[in-house]
This record gives sequence, C-alpha cells and structure tokens, in this order.
Amino acid sequence: MIGFLALALAMAVPVGIGWGLLRLAAPPMMRREPLEQIFLGGFLGLTLLTAQIFVYSLLDVPRSFWSLVVPWVIVLGAAGVARLYVRQVGYARRKRSGRKVRLPQRGPWRFSWPRLNAVDVVLLVVLAVELFWIVTTTVNELVWGWDTMVNWARKAKIFYFEAQPDFRALPLPAYPLCVPLAQTWVFHCLGAWNDAVGKGIFVLPFVLGGCGFYAVLKSLTHRTWALAATAALLATPRIFLNLTEGYADAFLALLYGPGVLLLCRWLVRGHWSDLLAGALCLGMTAWVKAEGLPLAATAFVIALAIRLIVSRRWSRELSVAVPIALVLVLLAGIAWQLVVHELKLGEVHGKGVYSFGNFSKQFTAERVGMIAQHFWREVRLFNFWGIVWFVWPVAALVSVRRLVRPASALLVVAILADLLLILVIFVTTGYDLEWHLGTALERLMINVVPLLFALTAVQAYGLFRGAPATRPTD
Repeated sequence: MIGFLALALAMAVPVGIGWGLLRLAAPPMMRREPLEQIFLGGFLGLTLLTAQIFVYSLLDVPRSFWSLVVPWVIVLGAAGVARLYVRQVGYARRKRSGRKVRLPQRGPWRFSWPRLNAVDVVLLVVLAVELFWIVTTTVNELVWGWDTMVNWARKAKIFYFEAQPDFRALPLPAYPLCVPLAQTWVFHCLGAWNDAVGKGIFVLPFVLGGCGFYAVLKSLTHRTWALAATAALLATPRIFLNLTEGYADAFLALLYGPGVLLLCRWLVRGHWSDLLAGALCLGMTAWVKAEGLPLAATAFVIALAIRLIVSRRWSRELSVAVPIALVLVLLAGIAWQLVVHELKLGEVHGKGVYSFGNFSKQFTAERVGMIAQHFWREVRLFNFWGIVWFVWPVAALVSVRRLVRPASALLVVAILADLLLILVIFVTTGYDLEWHLGTALERLMINVVPLLFALTAVQAYGLFRGAPATRPTD
C-alpha cells in the first residue's frame, strides 16, 4: 500500500510541476485540451525533476523528496503571485487612463458527459483494461534484462544511495539519464530502494503518451478513430513489454510520436503554439535516449521543409517562433553533450562504434541484404507487432493523392526517414552485425510505431470522410 501511494505521488508531482510552470510561464502554450495539457506538463515535469536530481548529485546537494519538491513549490508560488500582481497593475493602469476595464466573466462550471457511441465505450473499456494490465504487470515483476539492469536500474540505485556518484565509473556513463533518474525519483518518494516500485514509473509515459497521442490525433481525425488508434498502439506487445520490462525505447516513442503529431497539426492549422509544443516534446527525447536527438532534428527539419513547400508565406510570428522551436529541439541534446564533454564521460556507444568511415567501407549489398532480411523476419512476428507494419503501406497507397496533404506528408516522410536512420545505424556499426541486429533492431523499430498508427488513422479517416485539404493560416 505504501509503495502504491509513493508511486502515485511520484507520478502526480511531475504532472503538477510541469502543468503549473506552463500555465504560469507560457499561458498560450496551454490553450489546448486538458489531456494535451497533462501530456505536456507531465513530460516536462519529469524532465525537470530528473535534471534536478542530476544537478544535485553533481553539486553534492543532499537529496530527498522535500529537497527536490520544495524549490518547485517556491518557484510556482512566486510565479503565481508575480502573475497576479502584474495583472492587477495592468487593470489599475487601464482604469487610471479612463479606459473601461472588463474583468473576465466566468459562468458556473458544468460537467457534461461526451456523447459516446457503442464503439467509443468498447474502446474506453479496452484502454482501461490496458492501464490496469500495465500497472499490475510493471510493479509485480522484478527488473530483468541486461539493458534494464545495467543501464537503467543499476544507475537508479547508485544515484539513490550515493549523494555524489563517480559519473565516469557508471556503466555506459554517456547515456542520457532521464530513465534511471525517473526511478531514483520514485525511490525518493518511497524513502527506500525497491526495484519493482521504481519500475512502476514506466506507467507514467504509458498514460502521458496515450493522452497526448489520442488528444492530438483526435484533432486531426475524429474521436473514434483516435481512440481506436490509441488502444491499438498501447496494446502493441513490443511497446507494452518494453515498458513493463523497464526499457527506454517505448518511453521515447510515446514522447516522440505525439511530438510529431503536434507538428502535423501546426502544418494543418498554422498555430505557433503547436510548433513550440511539438518542438518541446521532440527536444525532451534527447534526455530519454541517445537516438532522441537525431529523431527530433529530422522530424523538425521535415516539418519545416513541408511548411515552406505548402505555404511560402512567412509571417512575423513564424520568424520568432521557428528559432525558438529550433532551440527547444536542440537544447536538451546539446546540454547533455556539453556535460558529457566537460565530465569526460566518453562516447555513448563506445569509441569508434559508429563512424562515416564505417559507412563507406561497410555499405555493401550483402550487408544491406542481411539488415533487410532481419527486418523482414521481425515485422512478420504478428504476436509482437500485430499487422501494423503491413497496414500502414496500404493506408498510404490506397489514396496516394492524400499523401501530399501536410499531416500525411510529414508522417510518411518521417517514417521513411526513421527507417533510413535504422539502416544507417546498422551499416555503420562496429559491433558484430548479427549480434547487433538481434539485440537492437526491434527496439529501434519501436520508435516508428506511433507514426505508423497515426498515418493509418489520418489516411483512413480522410478516405472515409472525404476531408478537404487544409493549408496553414499564418
């Protein structure tokens, strides 16, 4: 019972911190549906808390639940008071100038149930079962798997027990630290080390990613289509098992996928807040896993290129928003690389594992054929992937003309770019190719899965509904 309460607290506090910061510091970013607010606030709060644990350990600051939370309470309280003071000063200034001051009028808040059809109800029940299943499976299963034990759970334990660990002595020290420090955060909430409870934090990206994926996809399609795609995505065994085992790949995918969808909606509607929100999500992926930075930068460049092709108009808002978005995409990755360089933590995957020299030497038909063969074996594992790898090409080709529309174009090009990145990784690897394909291929493929479901839903909805093409308005 205590472990359950500690885990609930560990998941609620990051959501509260991130939500509060965005509401107070960037109100336009939070003019969106509640589920999107929870998604953005939750991942931002978890990123900030894990970064705070890292900074505390770097500076040898004593760490506990209260030493981590109280500074945020002070910051949020001060920001709230400052915002209220600025608003009151503004009202008083307008009143002195003789202008009419109209205070915002809020009517009584009333909750109304959405009108759900039978399919929606069934899908909600499926999602509830999936949530119950991942909660019980995650916390009732001890840590296992090489990467889970060595790269994540072991680091989490070291950071919990050592106030200032020797970073260079850590296993794979140059890996980003969001995942192990998220488990360390749970230990601080519990006040003790418990691997099973710590692994329960992987429920948080499951819930947040599901909320963000559904909410943004619903705005691009329809509630029923979005519910179906979300239920199918979260039920994909590769994603589900990756989270319950405590790996970082599905964690990354459930942040990366909604981030790309936010860029899709920016291309469709032209709201700069979606551009910044998508860039923020993509930027945070670099703190989750090393692959996050190339994935994020690629998606951002593709979205920007499509925006320029679809509409050559360039407003003053975009002139400000695009550079800010670029900073958000690159900030976490560059900051971590600077830390790695200053602390001399080495390279993420070891020295000389990946290099352009390897690419020029190893790009052979035999090697590419071997990669393609392993990829084909993997996608045919229906008990792990379902049929999504066979459905998305059909959804793309069944109406090729719809692929020129901004949302579909971004999704399909991002999918192809991600698959190309996987190919480049295995062409350039210095490890034994057979071994590396067997250990890493399916985990790298997980990153693409949210985009496959999103593209299928967008294409199918447009085909059945005959939705007209929409161009950016800004």
